[in-house]
Amino acid sequence: MELENHGDSLDHLMNKDKTRGEVLEERSLLTSSEAVDALFATTCHIIRDTTADAIRKFCDFTGARVVFWDLRDQFLFHLYHGDVGSSRLESFLPHVDTVLDHICGLIDDTLRDLVVLSICRASLEGYVWVLLDGGPSRAFSDSDITMMEDDLNVLKEFFVVEGEGLPRSLVEQEAKFAQQILGLFSLKTETVIRMLMNASEHISLRVESHKHGHMGLEDAQTLLRVLCHKKDREASRFLKQQYELPMSSEYDDTSSRDSNFGSPLIPDLLKRSTSFHWPKKDQSSFKSIRKKLQAATSEIRDVARYFPGRRVRPFVEMLMSATDD
Repeated sequence: MELENHGDSLDHLMNKDKTRGEVLEERSLLTSSEAVDALFATTCHIIRDTTADAIRKFCDFTGARVVFWDLRDQFLFHLYHGDVGSSRLESFLPHVDTVLDHICGLIDDTLRDLVVLSICRASLEGYVWVLLDGGPSRAFSDSDITMMEDDLNVLKEFFVVEGEGLPRSLVEQEAKFAQQILGLFSLKTETVIRMLMNASEHISLRVESHKHGHMGLEDAQTLLRVLCHKKDREASRFLKQQYELPMSSEYDDTSSRDSNFGSPLIPDLLKRSTSFHWPKKDQSSFKSIRKKLQAATSEIRDVARYFPGRRVRPFVEMLMSATDD
């Protein structure tokens, strides 16, 4: 009788140990499952962020490509060339409209506003380039500024489309710098000269701001460009005396030549465009994200070996195929 009781107790202890083992195994499985879920979530977040960044890069590139390359002859090399009155902005807008219709017909509707905003931003950057870096074939008198302000308003309205396009507040914000540059042209020449002299005294503190393609409203380089494009005798005399720059009539007009890829204007356009400028950090972002994806996929693959019956392996194979491309 005593032996039977002892046997029952031993069976009970063995069953108890077995139950504990099963519990530990279940906990281990649960922990591994949670790890897989966490890896899935992390990987999906990385894919989502990478996709969003790629879409943003695509939209930025589209705007820069359209304005600074596809339409460079109609816009950058034609606008205000020689005479403001005979080369207004209105002749450029039909070309933009055609390109917009074509692009919007190719992309998903959810990307429409992003692409239109990119083209709007690049158009305004191109407009500022014409004002500040348009060359000797562009010189603006006080009477020209009124027409140029009208052109800028027309450009803004083109992208607002009576409330059916981009939000007016957004377009106004994007056009703020161009509006301020026109404001500088509206100032008296002596005022701009005084601003330039003041800015030149502190130019050593402002050199850094030009290394990344950004210009400030009161930077010496900006003010000097305004004076260079002012059709004003006082401005011309000041530039000749202080900077030994020739009079406008002494320049060779080379802007009328056919443009090509070797044009010295193209590198300057690409350098000045903030839409086309990608910081080094952004340039390496895809490489770092791809490494993270590959690392996460490797971890998932290791975990998947312990779950041969789960739906993990097809997902891992899909990820490995994507990251190896």
